[in-house]
Amino acid sequence: MTHRKKLEPLPLHDARVFYADRRYKDVLRELKEASDRDSLNMSLLDLRAKTYVQLGELRKARDDAFKMIKLDYKDAKGYIRAIEVLCKMDDKPRALKIAQLGLKRVSNRTNGLFMILNNMHSQLAQKFAPLVFRDPIKVLPLELVRNILEMLPFRQMVICMRVSQSWHNTIKGDRNLWKHLDLSEAHQSRRPLVRYAFVKKAIKITDGGIKHVTLQGIDKNENLVVKDLTTKCNLLSLKVLSAFDVRTILAGGILSSRTLTTLEFGGNIDIYLDTVQVILKNIPSIERMTVGCFTTNNSRINWPSHLSNLKLLELKAGRRCGGATGALFLPGLFAVASNLEILALNNWTTLADFRLSFLPLTKLLSLDLAASDFTVDLCQVPSSVCKLRASGFIENLSDPEDQWGALLPNLTELECRCVASARRMLQDTDSKTQRKELRRLSLDHSCVDKSDVCLEVLSSRRLGPELEELALVNYRAIEDKFIQQIVNRFPNLRYVDVSFSKITGVGVKTMVLGLELLERLVVVACPVSSDAIEWARGRGIHVKVAPAWMEKSGKKVRGLHT
Repeated sequence: MTHRKKLEPLPLHDARVFYADRRYKDVLRELKEASDRDSLNMSLLDLRAKTYVQLGELRKARDDAFKMIKLDYKDAKGYIRAIEVLCKMDDKPRALKIAQLGLKRVSNRTNGLFMILNNMHSQLAQKFAPLVFRDPIKVLPLELVRNILEMLPFRQMVICMRVSQSWHNTIKGDRNLWKHLDLSEAHQSRRPLVRYAFVKKAIKITDGGIKHVTLQGIDKNENLVVKDLTTKCNLLSLKVLSAFDVRTILAGGILSSRTLTTLEFGGNIDIYLDTVQVILKNIPSIERMTVGCFTTNNSRINWPSHLSNLKLLELKAGRRCGGATGALFLPGLFAVASNLEILALNNWTTLADFRLSFLPLTKLLSLDLAASDFTVDLCQVPSSVCKLRASGFIENLSDPEDQWGALLPNLTELECRCVASARRMLQDTDSKTQRKELRRLSLDHSCVDKSDVCLEVLSSRRLGPELEELALVNYRAIEDKFIQQIVNRFPNLRYVDVSFSKITGVGVKTMVLGLELLERLVVVACPVSSDAIEWARGRGIHVKVAPAWMEKSGKKVRGLHT
């Protein structure tokens, strides 16, 4: 008995002939005639889907492929066609889901169609399946993991301990990660204060190896925290930033420390004159001391005689302090702390005829008298000074005026409010003394109404390509045409502050395009348009501007997007 192959309908046969001849519109006509005669089947839907793909009608091809799956969900042919169409539509994540569904539903797993479906699934899974997550602590070398964790803020490192048991054990077992106990973020109301138990645990983990501590907010037992840190650990630095009771700090045993080199009190803590005296007398190892809110009690400090280790001293007068420098007895300080390298006296007031000599500080590198009314006599400042900040007058009472430029030959940073003094300090001189070029210049003066004065200062030979930071604040005469001269003379500027000037978006564009190394730009209270600000930020420049002034600014600048 012979078996005859079942003949397919004539329209479907003709459609296949037309498809081979690439007559796709005739294919659709024949398939429509076939669908009108008989019901839809897998062969008709598959051929129509292929035809729609050739015509670029991918949505219709996708719909026919889905109809094939719905017609026979156990046949691999519908899934294969759907995957091909979805890949052409660049919807490969959905194609991966169809492939996964087909592998579960197809019943006949021995024919070639199933193998094709399996191969398509493998190719999609390699590119679009979710990544297999691996524990970096288990994969990476321990030294690399330690270097990464050391770069994290202390609070973030503690949060990492909650990831898994392996992370907890790794972080807990590395004593070097706990040498700096930074609790500076414990003051915000959204975050709880640090408990005494946590500090005890940190001391136990390091076996007393904590070297640097920053305290901001302790829930309770502040005295026990300070006592344990100072008695059980050989601290090198202690920073107290929150409103701790000074008596608690002193009672905690800090005065018995013999290794402490850095001590810093924040601006919220009132430190009295006698407290500073007691600390410096009992801790001779201190090299750096900062007091953010210094308060006098109508007495004069008697500086200890053993301050040869002191290299940095910052004293900022608080609100309760009258700011009179007489209580500080600065000549006595200079006599016993001749190795000072950094001295900052902020918010202090002096008598009108008061002149202070800094010459005993032969190693002084930085002198900061910001927000104080000291009158600085340059002849009484050691030539070793590299950085000078002064809010009061700067004078030269010993040498004739034409010798101003020969003073402070090592000066590289200058910040003052008196532009006349700056002009004399930077003036050209015939002196044979070799002078360094300035790297930072900041002038703040609202009385100057002519840009010629600024040009005279900036034309000094001590200002050149080495200048990296320039601040000209409160100079209302500075306009856009003045900016081009700054760009030409100082091409390596990284920071520019022209707040409270007449700079517009044109000047901003000139600086951004002309200064290749520019990183930060301050134009507070300048008539700069918002489009110029956004354009500069789009080029990677950090721009600081007052929002209210930016809204008031007017004209937009042409060519910003070129």
